[in-house]
Amino acid sequence: MKRKISHNQKGFTIVETLVSLTIFTIALVGLLSITGRGISDTTIARNRMTANFLAQEGLESVRAIRDTLIQRDQTNGWGDFTARMTTANCEESTGGCDIDPLSDVVSTSVDQVLVAHACTQSPPPNNCTLRFDSSTGYYGYLPATNGQPLPQSVFTRIITIDPVNGSSDPNERVVTVRVHWNKGLHTEETQVTENLYNWF
Repeated sequence: MKRKISHNQKGFTIVETLVSLTIFTIALVGLLSITGRGISDTTIARNRMTANFLAQEGLESVRAIRDTLIQRDQTNGWGDFTARMTTANCEESTGGCDIDPLSDVVSTSVDQVLVAHACTQSPPPNNCTLRFDSSTGYYGYLPATNGQPLPQSVFTRIITIDPVNGSSDPNERVVTVRVHWNKGLHTEETQVTENLYNWF
Protein backbone atom coordinates (compact mmCIF):
# COMPACT_ATOMS: atom_id res chain seq x y z
CA MET A 1 0.00 0.00 0.00
CA LYS A 2 1.38 3.33 -1.02
CA ARG A 3 0.85 6.41 1.08
CA LYS A 4 0.02 9.57 -0.63
CA ILE A 5 1.68 12.67 0.70
CA SER A 6 -0.28 15.78 0.19
CA HIS A 7 1.46 18.97 -0.72
CA ASN A 8 0.05 20.63 2.40
CA GLN A 9 1.99 18.28 4.67
CA LYS A 10 5.32 19.13 2.99
CA GLY A 11 4.76 22.83 3.52
CA PHE A 12 3.78 22.26 7.10
CA THR A 13 7.10 20.42 7.73
CA ILE A 14 9.11 23.36 6.40
CA VAL A 15 7.13 25.77 8.60
CA GLU A 16 7.75 23.55 11.63
CA THR A 17 11.48 23.52 10.84
CA LEU A 18 11.62 27.31 10.54
CA VAL A 19 9.72 27.78 13.81
CA SER A 20 12.04 25.30 15.57
CA LEU A 21 15.14 27.07 14.25
CA THR A 22 13.76 30.44 15.35
CA ILE A 23 13.06 29.19 18.88
CA PHE A 24 16.51 27.57 19.05
CA THR A 25 18.19 30.79 17.84
CA ILE A 26 16.36 32.90 20.42
CA ALA A 27 17.34 30.47 23.19
CA LEU A 28 20.97 30.43 22.01
CA VAL A 29 21.17 34.23 21.86
CA GLY A 30 19.74 34.43 25.40
CA LEU A 31 22.25 31.86 26.66
CA LEU A 32 25.18 33.67 25.03
CA SER A 33 23.97 36.96 26.49
CA ILE A 34 23.84 35.48 29.99
CA THR A 35 27.29 33.94 29.54
CA GLY A 36 28.75 37.26 28.36
CA ARG A 37 27.19 39.05 31.31
CA GLY A 38 28.63 36.45 33.69
CA ILE A 39 32.13 36.94 32.27
CA SER A 40 31.74 40.72 32.56
CA ASP A 41 30.55 40.41 36.17
CA THR A 42 33.53 38.18 36.98
CA THR A 43 35.93 40.80 35.62
CA ILE A 44 34.21 43.54 37.62
CA ALA A 45 34.40 41.46 40.82
CA ARG A 46 38.06 40.61 40.19
CA ASN A 47 38.95 44.29 39.67
CA ARG A 48 37.09 45.34 42.84
CA MET A 49 38.82 42.67 44.89
CA THR A 50 42.24 43.57 43.48
CA ALA A 51 41.59 47.28 44.15
CA ASN A 52 40.65 46.50 47.77
CA PHE A 53 43.85 44.50 48.24
CA LEU A 54 45.96 47.28 46.68
CA ALA A 55 44.32 49.90 48.92
CA GLN A 56 44.96 47.79 52.01
CA GLU A 57 48.58 47.25 50.91
CA GLY A 58 49.04 51.03 50.63
CA LEU A 59 47.69 51.50 54.16
CA GLU A 60 49.94 48.73 55.53
CA SER A 61 52.95 50.33 53.83
CA VAL A 62 52.31 53.66 55.56
CA ARG A 63 51.87 51.87 58.87
CA ALA A 64 55.16 49.99 58.29
CA ILE A 65 57.04 53.27 57.75
CA ARG A 66 55.57 54.76 60.91
CA ASP A 67 56.32 51.68 63.00
CA THR A 68 59.89 51.32 61.71
CA LEU A 69 60.74 54.95 62.39
CA ILE A 70 59.17 54.97 65.87
CA GLN A 71 60.87 51.73 66.85
CA ARG A 72 64.21 53.10 65.67
CA ASP A 73 63.86 56.38 67.57
CA GLN A 74 61.08 56.63 70.15
CA THR A 75 61.69 60.33 70.73
CA ASN A 76 61.88 61.60 67.15
CA GLY A 77 60.34 58.74 65.11
CA TRP A 78 56.90 60.29 64.76
CA GLY A 79 58.39 63.62 63.74
CA ASP A 80 60.61 61.82 61.21
CA PHE A 81 57.53 59.99 59.87
CA THR A 82 55.45 63.16 59.40
CA ALA A 83 58.43 65.00 57.88
CA ARG A 84 59.05 62.19 55.36
CA MET A 85 55.39 62.13 54.35
CA THR A 86 55.37 65.92 53.93
CA THR A 87 58.57 65.80 51.85
CA ALA A 88 56.99 63.16 49.59
CA ASN A 89 53.97 65.44 48.99
CA CYS A 90 51.59 62.99 50.65
CA GLU A 91 49.09 65.70 51.63
CA GLU A 92 45.79 65.91 49.76
CA SER A 93 46.60 69.49 48.73
CA THR A 94 49.81 68.43 46.96
CA GLY A 95 48.38 65.48 45.06
CA GLY A 96 49.29 62.54 47.28
CA CYS A 97 52.01 59.93 47.10
CA ASP A 98 52.56 56.23 46.76
CA ILE A 99 54.81 53.53 48.14
CA ASP A 100 56.06 50.42 46.37
CA PRO A 101 56.73 47.82 49.07
CA LEU A 102 58.66 45.69 46.58
CA SER A 103 61.19 48.28 45.43
CA ASP A 104 61.03 51.42 47.58
CA VAL A 105 63.29 50.28 50.42
CA VAL A 106 66.17 52.35 51.73
CA SER A 107 68.68 50.46 53.84
CA THR A 108 70.16 52.24 56.80
CA SER A 109 72.76 51.07 59.26
CA VAL A 110 69.94 50.00 61.58
CA ASP A 111 67.12 48.72 59.38
CA GLN A 112 65.24 49.14 56.11
CA VAL A 113 62.61 51.85 55.63
CA LEU A 114 60.05 52.13 52.85
CA VAL A 115 60.05 55.39 50.91
CA ALA A 116 57.07 57.40 49.68
CA HIS A 117 57.12 59.09 46.25
CA ALA A 118 55.02 62.02 45.07
CA CYS A 119 52.33 61.38 42.46
CA THR A 120 52.17 63.60 39.43
CA GLN A 121 48.81 65.08 38.58
CA SER A 122 49.34 64.83 34.84
CA PRO A 123 46.68 62.99 32.87
CA PRO A 124 46.88 59.21 33.23
CA PRO A 125 49.04 57.31 33.07
CA ASN A 126 50.79 59.17 35.84
CA ASN A 127 53.59 57.83 37.99
CA CYS A 128 51.10 56.35 40.48
CA THR A 129 49.64 54.00 37.89
CA LEU A 130 50.64 50.51 38.94
CA ARG A 131 52.35 48.03 36.64
CA PHE A 132 51.63 44.31 36.68
CA ASP A 133 54.33 41.64 36.57
CA SER A 134 52.60 38.54 35.20
CA SER A 135 55.59 36.33 36.05
CA THR A 136 55.21 37.03 39.80
CA GLY A 137 51.59 38.20 40.01
CA TYR A 138 52.69 41.41 41.81
CA TYR A 139 51.71 45.00 41.20
CA GLY A 140 54.38 47.69 41.57
CA TYR A 141 55.96 50.76 39.98
CA LEU A 142 59.13 49.40 38.43
CA PRO A 143 58.93 50.00 34.67
CA ALA A 144 60.83 46.76 34.00
CA THR A 145 62.15 43.63 35.65
CA ASN A 146 65.00 41.57 34.26
CA GLY A 147 65.21 43.96 31.33
CA GLN A 148 61.60 43.26 30.31
CA PRO A 149 59.16 46.20 30.25
CA LEU A 150 56.10 45.74 32.44
CA PRO A 151 52.70 46.77 31.11
CA GLN A 152 50.71 49.37 32.98
CA SER A 153 47.70 47.99 34.80
CA VAL A 154 44.28 49.61 34.98
CA PHE A 155 44.90 50.59 38.63
CA THR A 156 46.15 53.92 40.00
CA ARG A 157 46.85 54.18 43.76
CA ILE A 158 47.15 57.50 45.59
CA ILE A 159 47.90 57.81 49.31
CA THR A 160 47.19 60.99 51.26
CA ILE A 161 48.27 61.68 54.84
CA ASP A 162 46.81 64.77 56.50
CA PRO A 163 46.11 66.16 59.97
CA VAL A 164 42.67 65.18 61.22
CA ASN A 165 40.05 67.85 60.44
CA GLY A 166 39.20 69.90 63.49
CA SER A 167 41.98 68.36 65.55
CA SER A 168 45.06 70.15 66.76
CA ASP A 169 46.62 66.89 67.96
CA PRO A 170 50.12 66.67 66.40
CA ASN A 171 50.20 62.94 67.23
CA GLU A 172 47.38 61.90 64.88
CA ARG A 173 47.12 61.72 61.08
CA VAL A 174 44.37 60.45 58.81
CA VAL A 175 45.61 58.17 56.02
CA THR A 176 43.42 57.75 52.93
CA VAL A 177 44.27 55.33 50.15
CA ARG A 178 42.33 55.60 46.89
CA VAL A 179 42.59 53.08 44.09
CA HIS A 180 41.06 54.08 40.74
CA TRP A 181 40.46 51.98 37.65
CA ASN A 182 38.55 52.43 34.44
CA LYS A 183 35.43 50.39 33.79
CA GLY A 184 34.13 51.13 30.35
CA LEU A 185 33.53 54.85 30.02
CA HIS A 186 33.62 55.69 33.73
CA THR A 187 36.08 55.37 36.60
CA GLU A 188 35.58 53.15 39.63
CA GLU A 189 37.19 53.89 43.01
CA THR A 190 37.91 52.01 46.21
CA GLN A 191 38.91 53.99 49.29
CA VAL A 192 40.36 52.92 52.64
CA THR A 193 40.78 55.40 55.50
CA GLU A 194 42.42 54.98 58.90
CA ASN A 195 43.76 57.26 61.62
CA LEU A 196 47.37 56.70 62.65
CA TYR A 197 48.74 57.77 66.03
CA ASN A 198 52.09 58.33 67.61
CA TRP A 199 51.82 55.21 69.72
CA PHE A 200 54.98 55.75 71.73
